[in-house]
Amino acid sequence: MIYRKRACIRRSLVLHESKRLYIRLIWNFPQSPERIEEALTEPDPIRALTVMTDLQRETVALAPSGPNIDRARRWLAEVTQVLRATSAESRP
Repeated sequence: MIYRKRACIRRSLVLHESKRLYIRLIWNFPQSPERIEEALTEPDPIRALTVMTDLQRETVALAPSGPNIDRARRWLAEVTQVLRATSAESRP
């Protein structure tokens, strides 16, 4: 019985955190749907990937620190560097 109550409390906290993060995302980045559409319709694949990676970095910046988030932040920073280097090399 007590385990069920704890599980319900945990579930409601997770849902609350998810809603809070979603509200922060929409509040801070109201242009996100347009940027996603821009990335999906971009003819240049490197540019499209750069836009999506930037959106991911902005989203991860809103999340509280933790092992997975910290790893994602590092990984996305490295991906951004690689994409910018690739983009600079491909320009005529």
